[in-house]
Amino acid sequence: MLDLDVSFDDGKSTQRVQISYCLRALAKWEAKWEIPFFGPDEKTKDQQMHFLDCMVLTPNVPSSLWQKLTKAQFDEISEYMGSKHTATTFPPDPTAKPSREIRTAEVMYQWLVQFRIPFSEVETWHINQMVALIRTCGIKASPPKKMSNKERHEMYAKLNEQRRQEFGTNG
Repeated sequence: MLDLDVSFDDGKSTQRVQISYCLRALAKWEAKWEIPFFGPDEKTKDQQMHFLDCMVLTPNVPSSLWQKLTKAQFDEISEYMGSKHTATTFPPDPTAKPSREIRTAEVMYQWLVQFRIPFSEVETWHINQMVALIRTCGIKASPPKKMSNKERHEMYAKLNEQRRQEFGTNG
C-alpha cells in the first residue's frame, strides 16, 4: 500500500489517501472499461484517473482529488506500481518463449485457482508480489527439465572420473 498526502486548494489542509496496486483494483477497472489493463493500447487520461479511483482504500475520496496530485506524487505512484514488492528473484531463462497471452484479471484469478491460492489471501497484495508467488508455484510444480544428450554424457563422465579417483582405478 502507498500513503499519499494530497493538499487541498486552500494549501493549508491535506488528506491522507491510501492506495493499493492489487488484483481487486485491476478487476474493478477492467469491469468498467472492458479492455485488458495490461493490453497493448495506451490508456486515456480518464482510464488512468479511473484506475487511481479503483486503487483507493480510503473511504469517501472524491475523484477530483487526483487533479491536485503533483508530478512528484504521480512519479511516486508509478514507482510504487513498478516495484517488485518481493525478495524473490528469477534467473533468466534463455529457452523461454515470450508469452502472447494478455494478462487480464480473470487470467490472474485462474492462476490462483490453478495453484489453489485463496483469493482472499492475495487479491489485495501488490500485483507484482502476487505474480511472483504464482510464478514460484509454477516453477515448483513443473517437472524437472530433461537433460540433453550432451549434458547427460558430461554428467556421466564427471561421475566416472569421481569414482575412478575415489576407488583409485583406471577404468
